[in-house]
Amino acid sequence: MKEVMRHKRTTIDNNTISSLAKVSTIKLIKPVTLLRRLTNHKKDETKLKRIPECRLSSSSQIPLLTTTQQNSIFPTSSSHSIILSTPSLSTVRQRKMTSYSALKRKAQRQTDLQTTSRFQVNLEHVLGFTSISNSLVSQDRTTLAYAAGSTVVLYNITSQKQDFIINNARKAITSLSLSPDGKFLVTGECGHEPKVRVWDVHDKSQCVELGDHKFAIDCVSFCPNVERLVSIGSLHDGSIYVWGWREKKKLASNKCTCAVRRIAFAEDGSYFVTVGNRHVKFWYLSAPSVEVIPLKGRLAILAERKDNMFTDVVCGRGDCANMTYTITHNGLVSQFNEHRQMCAEKDLKEKANCLAIGDVYLIVGCSSGSVFIFSPQNLDYITSLPRPHFLGVDIGFIQSLDQLICPQHTQYFPDTIALCLDEDNAI
Repeated sequence: MKEVMRHKRTTIDNNTISSLAKVSTIKLIKPVTLLRRLTNHKKDETKLKRIPECRLSSSSQIPLLTTTQQNSIFPTSSSHSIILSTPSLSTVRQRKMTSYSALKRKAQRQTDLQTTSRFQVNLEHVLGFTSISNSLVSQDRTTLAYAAGSTVVLYNITSQKQDFIINNARKAITSLSLSPDGKFLVTGECGHEPKVRVWDVHDKSQCVELGDHKFAIDCVSFCPNVERLVSIGSLHDGSIYVWGWREKKKLASNKCTCAVRRIAFAEDGSYFVTVGNRHVKFWYLSAPSVEVIPLKGRLAILAERKDNMFTDVVCGRGDCANMTYTITHNGLVSQFNEHRQMCAEKDLKEKANCLAIGDVYLIVGCSSGSVFIFSPQNLDYITSLPRPHFLGVDIGFIQSLDQLICPQHTQYFPDTIALCLDEDNAI
């Protein structure tokens, strides 16, 4: 009996294995091919879908098997054994959503650009400024010009209204100067290969673009006769150029090994003066030539003052036309004669930032809101201007004049960083 039972059990096991083998054996007449189907959408949106299809010899549906299942059923040496791998349904949906979202964002950006171009945007008012020295502030009889990023604000002193010159190159303006007649404005900018641009103040259009600097332009200035202008590059640029800007012609050039903080022309236009760190230099202009000529420069005689940081310079007017005035960062006002020698000085005992000069007054702007007035003949002290209200105060909540005039020791005044002088009206 035991042998009969063992024989029956062996027969059942053999039948089970053979039936499993029959079910597991899959013969494909043609190999599985991978098709790429391109679906065109209404709004020129394209999606690439990879759709695996099995072409079978019969109409029966054969389930796709994973790698583990196929290796356990089919031998690796069989020529008809095929392993298929397809992304899951969640992965396909995620890819569809990602590509659709990207295309939707791209279409939205294009729509926004088309919508924006239909409307005209006008600048109405500018709050604040990026001028940090007199090289970014200029003035004629009626207009005050100062920089605010890549925009020049033209403030009319009489009407107290703003007008604007916008640099379409989108480079920040680092220096500017109005012509003595008030018709033109020259600007210098920062960035790679910056340009010197001359603008018409009346119609706000660009007249001339001059470019030979490699890095930022620290100073620009018109000659008193407006026929020539000077541009000075940054420390890394190190170039000084004299331009005949109407002809777009370079007249003279030279190199400067220090960072120039400020430039000032003599009243007759025969020379200009530059100042910087341990630097006061007189540059003499020659008659225009066919070729670019070297620009001649002579250092001022500074003696024991040679290690100072000179922050601003102005050239005298009227009776003091042959004089030049400079200030240092530690508050030393100096006067130079036509021989480049220091002939007078005044110690303010506080930090000085800027200068302005007229026929009668020499104005010095210092830290803590101080503004002092001197005589340009001999640097005699005349008077000083009232300080502005101290920082952090809201003048709408001041109840007495003492709160504005006599602040506490813990309160501070803003620094005076730029000055313009209009002797006919006010400072």
